[in-house]
Amino acid sequence: GKMRYKIQGMTSQMNRLHYIAPATFSCELKNIKSEEWIDFLGNIENYSDYDVVIIDIGAIVSGLIHIFERCDQIYMPILDDYLSSMKIKQFEENLRNTQKDWILEHFCKVKLPYPRAAYEGGLYLEDLLSGPFAEGVKLVCKGEFGG
Repeated sequence: GKMRYKIQGMTSQMNRLHYIAPATFSCELKNIKSEEWIDFLGNIENYSDYDVVIIDIGAIVSGLIHIFERCDQIYMPILDDYLSSMKIKQFEENLRNTQKDWILEHFCKVKLPYPRAAYEGGLYLEDLLSGPFAEGVKLVCKGEFGG
């Protein structure tokens, strides 16, 4: 019904990739409550034909734990550096301290090739469609790529 058309109206398309444009100012995301994210994602699940939904969110999103609780699988791109490993360790410890460590069972750490756009100044969406990063994401979606 109406929700299907609303979702279609929010999305843009580049080749076979359907996406919702990122927020103009990332600080806007801080004001969205976890319940709103969960409702939004539930609407995508219930009123669209997508087999896979990839959400690129960071720590600025409020109530991430509640969002993670609703996910079947969570892929965490990781880098091989000290700072990144310490952030992951702290995140995992926070989950244990809040008795939410069961969520860790839903995480799969993956080492994806670094997007070309990050070091060449290109377009991020194009990286999702072609090149080593895109191939890594496709393998993750098929369940054939691990960390």
